[in-house]
Amino acid sequence: MPTFDKQLPGEGKTYITLQYLSRLALWGYFRQVKVICKAPVPAEGPLLVAANHSNMVLDPIVLIATFPHSRACHFWALARFFRIPVVGSILKAAGVLPVDTKTHSNAKLFEHTLQSLDQGAVVALFPEGTSYTAPNHLPFKDGISWASFEYLTQLTQQQNPERTSISIIPVGITYTNKNRWRSQMVVEYGEPIIKTLDDLKAFELDPKKHVKQLTDEIAKGVESSTINSPD
Repeated sequence: MPTFDKQLPGEGKTYITLQYLSRLALWGYFRQVKVICKAPVPAEGPLLVAANHSNMVLDPIVLIATFPHSRACHFWALARFFRIPVVGSILKAAGVLPVDTKTHSNAKLFEHTLQSLDQGAVVALFPEGTSYTAPNHLPFKDGISWASFEYLTQLTQQQNPERTSISIIPVGITYTNKNRWRSQMVVEYGEPIIKTLDDLKAFELDPKKHVKQLTDEIAKGVESSTINSPD
């Protein structure tokens, strides 16, 4: 049963049903699903998750079905999809978060993400931005890094904030043959990358530099958890 700090939209019966169906689909399609945790994943509190994206359909299902402690994962979708009556209702019920990419304000861009993190949610992203079939990862985009520092900035605006950091969990998803029924797959949850209010002070001196550094750190964490790892 999923556990939540607070009840958020999309963290009720609809998500529990989605999680159940995802597990049926995953263990029905693959002969073996191996889940590895390099370090304990927190059972509560806000988390950002960065995963590689080699299959547009399967990758979200993998996270929904296998995330430790059965925590609900909130994904991003373009805000325009939420304006489509039926589609918007389904996305909201599933806990998907709208992202307005047309805005030039990071605070506006990540508004729903920051609200969810503030309530202790898990926000799961695919920094490559699209799925791929090549053996190597695509370049990671900086959205998750900007979101991390925006969240820390939000913490400084609170009186006596309960939290002083944000954890980013790199996840590697590896399929032996994603197009073959009854093949095998491995999902590995890596060592958390923790950013604190002290990191925010350095970020404020040179935002773009520290965003790029964090993106590189996240990419290395994901890569070390997949077959792309040099090991």
